[in-house]
Order: sequence, then C-alpha cells, then structure tokens
Amino acid sequence: MIASAVALALALLDGAAAPALARAAQPAEDVRDELEGLYEEAAAAREDGDLVAAGAAYAAVLQVLAEAPESHGGRALALADAVAAYRAAFDATATAPPLCEAQAVIVAYEAGLAARYGDDAAAMDGGALAAELRAGIAATLADNSLSCKTDDPEPEPEPAPAPEPEPAPAAEREPPPISLVAGAVSLGVGGVLMAVMGAGLGVGARAQREALELRDEEPGLSVDDPELAQILERGRRGNRTAIVGGILGGAALIAGAVLVGISRGARPRGAEARVGRRVGLARGGVVVRF
Repeated sequence: MIASAVALALALLDGAAAPALARAAQPAEDVRDELEGLYEEAAAAREDGDLVAAGAAYAAVLQVLAEAPESHGGRALALADAVAAYRAAFDATATAPPLCEAQAVIVAYEAGLAARYGDDAAAMDGGALAAELRAGIAATLADNSLSCKTDDPEPEPEPAPAPEPEPAPAAEREPPPISLVAGAVSLGVGGVLMAVMGAGLGVGARAQREALELRDEEPGLSVDDPELAQILERGRRGNRTAIVGGILGGAALIAGAVLVGISRGARPRGAEARVGRRVGLARGGVVVRF
C-alpha cells in the first residue's frame, strides 16, 4: 500500500521529476531518491497514526524539490498533503500547534513562489491553492478561539520616564518698605553727627585744659596773648562743632526712629516675626540690627 501511494505521488508530480532527472543525471537521481524516501516516510507515519510526522515529511518535500515551472504541480500537491495531514492532527487533538505548523508551511510556500515568479505567483495554480488553504486555516483558528503566537513575543514598550518635578520657585524676598530704608539712613546720619558732637566736645575740653595749664605756668598772660588766643579759638570751634552736631544728630535720630516705627507698624506680622530690628547706641554711633 505504501509503495502504491509513493508511485501515485511521484506520478502526480506532473512529469516534473522525470524530464529534470534525465537532464541532470546523477544529482537528479539523488533528488528522486530523497523524494521517494520522504513520501514513503509520510505514508508510513499516516498508517501509524502520527499525523504531525506525516505533515512534516510532506513539508520536507517542498524543501527538497526546487520551485520551477516543471515542478510547480508536484510542489502544490506536497503542500496540499502537508496541510491535510496537519488538519487531521488538529481534528484528533483539538489543539493549535498542528494548525500553526500548517500555517507556517503555507507562508513559506507563498514566499518561495513570490521570490520565483513575482506578482504572477498569486495567479498560478499553487498560488491560488495556497491562498485558499491559508484562509481555511485562519477560519478554523478563529472558530475555535485559537491563535498562533510566536515564541519571542514583541517586547512591551518601556514606560515613559516620569517627568521630573519642577523646582519650587525661590521665595522672593519682600523688599523693605521705603520708610524703613529712610529711617535706617537717618539713624546712620544721626549716629555720625553724634560722633561729630563728641569729637567737638573733646576738642573744646582739651583746649580748655591747655589754656588752664598755660595760665598756671604764666599767670600774667592775658587773652590777647597769641598762644592763649589760639588755644581759646580752637576750643570755641570745638564747642560750636559739638553744638551743631548735637542738634542735627539728635534731629536725625528722632526722625530715623519715627520712620523705623512707621515701617514696623506697616509691615505684616509674619514678616515682622521673620525680620527683627533693634535700634540702639553703641560705641562710635548708632547701631541698627535687622
């Protein structure tokens, strides 16, 4: 029975092998022997009930027999036999792998036709047969809610990196009120003038002391004495400087204190808690601390 099946398959190669074998001599004989072996293997596998192995043997015929006009019919027959064996395996197991194997054989067959004949492949007998078989496999998969997944699924795209949080804007420092600036300047000027007053008082006191010492040394001196007159004039200038510095410095200090007080009252309580200020006298002038 196996021998008759092989003979029928080779005869249905549409004379593809015989003319080619006659022209190609020994290599063609090797191909014929290999084809006979594959058909015998497929037939034996069918008799043993191993339909998947039978389908694989028929599919191997497509690898051995090159596509050509004279072998086109034989290759189409091998394709139909392979798909039929895989379909029978599916009917026995109701699992997707046999159908997926059939689908892969059809896709490879169509690719070979396209490479050999280009756009004319679809209109050929083998092209039309392959399209019909492929549609049947797809319909069977869909009807049974099956699918053919590749072993290496496409990797899922990596999630986009989370956007970096924008840096919080730096807290803008509230500019000090104009009254505070003016008050601080006024206090500073007042402090300088008070220092001038102190220097004037020092000059006057030193001149007075020098005049007394000179009178003790020379009791007969009068105010018209040039040396004594010079000392007394220096003392008067120092006193005048002290008086002017005291008056102006005192006024500047009072005005500065008033302006600082105004700015302190106008500033928000929160800001006042953050920025403290102290006004006081220190050596050499007035000190304002913010």
